Amino acid sequence: MGEGGMEVATGVNPNAVGYALGQINDGMVFERFAKAFLSAVLGYEFVPVGGIRDEATDALEHAFEASGVKKTIFQMSIEADSRAKIRRTLKSLKAREVVFQRLIYVTNRKVMSGTRLIEDMFNEFNKPVNVWDIEWFKANVNESVATVRAFNVFAETYLHEFSQPGKSYEVADLEGDPRLYVFLRQLFDEERENLPVEDILADALILYALEGTDPDKGIVMTRDEILQRMASMVRFDFRRLHDTADRRLAVLSGRPRKITWHTKLGGYCLPYETRSVIQERNLDDVVLYEEFKALAGERSRAYCEELGVDGEYDAYPLVEQVLRQVFRKQGLEFADFVLTGDSSAAVEQSLPEIVANVVDFAAVNPRVRVGLKTALLLTVREMVYRGTETEGRFLARLARTYTMLFLLQCDPKLVTAFAAMMSKLRIYVCTSVLIPAMSEFFLEKGNQRYGDLLRRATASGAELRVNEPIINELAAHLRMIKKTYEEDYRGSEGVYDEEVQILYVPEMLIRAYFYSRLDGRTSRFEEFLEAFVSPHMTMVEENLIAWLGEEYGVRYVSDASLEVDLSQEELEAVQRELEAAKGIKAKAGASIKAMTDARLVLTVRGLRMKNNEAGTGILGYETWWLSMDTSTEKAARRALGLRYGASCCMRVDFLNQFVSLAPSKTEVDEVFKEAFPGLVGVSLSYHLDPAVIEMTRRLVRDHAGKSPARVKAILRELMDKVKSEPTFAEVKGIRLFLDEKRAELEGRSGAPGHGC
Repeated sequence: MGEGGMEVATGVNPNAVGYALGQINDGMVFERFAKAFLSAVLGYEFVPVGGIRDEATDALEHAFEASGVKKTIFQMSIEADSRAKIRRTLKSLKAREVVFQRLIYVTNRKVMSGTRLIEDMFNEFNKPVNVWDIEWFKANVNESVATVRAFNVFAETYLHEFSQPGKSYEVADLEGDPRLYVFLRQLFDEERENLPVEDILADALILYALEGTDPDKGIVMTRDEILQRMASMVRFDFRRLHDTADRRLAVLSGRPRKITWHTKLGGYCLPYETRSVIQERNLDDVVLYEEFKALAGERSRAYCEELGVDGEYDAYPLVEQVLRQVFRKQGLEFADFVLTGDSSAAVEQSLPEIVANVVDFAAVNPRVRVGLKTALLLTVREMVYRGTETEGRFLARLARTYTMLFLLQCDPKLVTAFAAMMSKLRIYVCTSVLIPAMSEFFLEKGNQRYGDLLRRATASGAELRVNEPIINELAAHLRMIKKTYEEDYRGSEGVYDEEVQILYVPEMLIRAYFYSRLDGRTSRFEEFLEAFVSPHMTMVEENLIAWLGEEYGVRYVSDASLEVDLSQEELEAVQRELEAAKGIKAKAGASIKAMTDARLVLTVRGLRMKNNEAGTGILGYETWWLSMDTSTEKAARRALGLRYGASCCMRVDFLNQFVSLAPSKTEVDEVFKEAFPGLVGVSLSYHLDPAVIEMTRRLVRDHAGKSPARVKAILRELMDKVKSEPTFAEVKGIRLFLDEKRAELEGRSGAPGHGC
């Protein structure tokens, strides 16, 4: 605050403003920002130019009048071709007999040859035009506290940071768009108890993968082949469903039988009756796709001819691009509209801009660009609003497939949301995670489950950390392991020359050493230790800090640098609860361990308070403790009650499921290119239970019925909940490779072992 209580504006870098606004590719996001910014500059409120929400190609979407200033029209646009957009706007205003004296064109683009453009428009329409482009925003952003605030609100709400590769940003509306809300809500939805979504998705994919099997021709598929085909069908690996698929293969091949295990051929196949139905349906799918292409092509050609676009021009590939972009930008709302007729307003708002962007970035002759945009808009509107039975069936199939992929986290908006969340996280990694990761170091890369998880978390943009208590505890563990080896195993190594004996060694790192010795990767225990620290146990803490940084990107921070003052009273209270819960008070060193764990969880809590993380952002808390230990937080809650606050412990399987196993942006792009529109999009969801579609529809309406403030609060709560609490969509946690080998030897699938 300045003198007399006046608020002082903190300047914004104009180049940063230019970069941020240049990332906007959603017209509604730019409209909201532009109205807020112009209100800050001019002091006006804005009302839409009347009568523009019909299905005509009037070019007046995002056109406003300033309240009380009836003779000025403000047109807000993100279109690349500013000249064409201004001309369409002026033509439409003239056709509608809108009385105005000037047009102010507001855009996040840089308008080249602005003076010439203004002169040309005046000569053609006899109306003055002002152009406020990206350079205008950069010049005016620091005009007042209100303009700075308008930009900062936009950046906080819509500008999401990524750290892969390097620092980059993406503008996305994660609150107004229902996708993030619906995805998070369905993970915890009470109906999940009676609607096993993961099982339904796995069943649909298994049945789809088995299409084409025929034991009479010797065509069956093994479990691995089914998983590979599931991945190849849509260009990304459904690793999240692998464990579910194993269980569902057993269920589906039981009674009532939906698939068959062919003992003689050693693989799965579909029963004869199912194969007959699917063969007939596959032929129908091909016919449906070809008929849709013919109808859409005929529509687009007719409109092109009517609007004077070159009759030889094939607009159908652009029709496909428009449909793909509609699913990318408004997948849930478009699917809802196609299947039920609802959400039409949201679809109608975005369609003109999607069409304009597709044409602007296509290799199209500028001479026909305006006419082509109109032809495409009319084509898509007609097939969506008044399409034939064939077009309706085709779009409905795509809508169901989109819903299926969305629930598998295969959606561009979900990729943005989780990537933005990861880029803000500061995660303190517990020894219950680091020790398993170290035990995997000498295994093949594909078997380093915990190590890969840490590497992926770092690559996703999260900052992994260790502090003094963690390093001290890890160093003490290594010293204990060396002592145990010397006392219990030195001189008896020959006993552990077979896998079965090794897998029952209780100490995780000693077990890992014997396995690496059996595998020929190490020959002496000192050689195993030297991979991490000096085998003489000198400067262990320093060695560990360097090794963790190089291997997993884990950063060391000293307690002094954190500048967090912890209450000794609270520390001792949590320590006592831990000791009582574990019955460890009398054990040597156990009291130190309890104090270390108490200090860790309360440090995370203290950092959240210090950094004021309980704010209004939707991505949730940024500081977490990644741990397999659940007892420490329970002890803290018992000791401190409501004072403890929100959970500080992140589940390892959260990182596994929503980060490690999630499709990447590149994979999502490949999926959308293949499926929307395409035969995969037509056929993939054939086996999907309609109850899943109904669940997502219900949640889309739930989102639409809530105020923006309430949506924001719910998203924040759910973002933290998914990090810290199990969901109905829970998948099997990470299991150490050596524990998995032991379970195989025992002939059963045991729970993960984490003995340190």
